[in-house]
Formats: sequence, C-alpha cells, structure tokens
Amino acid sequence: MYGQAPYAINGILTYTSDTLGLTITASYNIQGPRLVIVSAIHQIPDVYELQRNLLDVKISKTLGKHFTVSATAKDIINDPIRRSYKNADGYTLYYDRYSYGRTFILAVSYNL
Repeated sequence: MYGQAPYAINGILTYTSDTLGLTITASYNIQGPRLVIVSAIHQIPDVYELQRNLLDVKISKTLGKHFTVSATAKDIINDPIRRSYKNADGYTLYYDRYSYGRTFILAVSYNL
C-alpha cells in the first residue's frame, strides 16, 4: 500500500530530576521500506524509500523560578534517505539518495 511501512519501531527514554530541574529525553525511530513512487509502466519497477534510523536528544534545565534552557539535537545519526527500485532481486538500483543533515537548537524560555 502506498506510503505504508511493513513495520515501525519507536522508543523514548526520559530521565527527570526535579531537584536538579533537569530533563533528558532520547527518542529513536526506524520504519521499514515504504512505497513512494508507483510506476505506471510495467517494465519500470516501483520506487521504495528504504529504512532509515532517526535519533533525537533533548536536554532541558530550569534556571530559577521562570527560565528554562534547552538544547536539542535532531537526526544525530544523519542516516541518508535512500530510495530504490524494487524488483524480483530485491532493492537493487538507487533511484536517489540525499540527506537533510543534523539540526541543533538552543532555546531559552521565560514562564510567567
């Protein structure tokens, strides 16, 4: 079925210390190959996006009564997005391959 992966695995691990005002969260995601381009011509196989590992980490620390500082790192593994043709031999030729890169965010918030 278009856009559906045969499996998806998600996990979140969180540590919280109220006395330190600290929260650390790590999340992991992987999903199986999913159909992304359906071929209209029988001789050209369909294109699937292959599995990809995603790992995100966020650290938050409260400072005083009103301020919170947080640092987030997204897509730490930076696993490339690979799309490939699927034929009788499995996933053979790459259709394309690209990467979004890692993202880092530093934030300060003030709570009333």
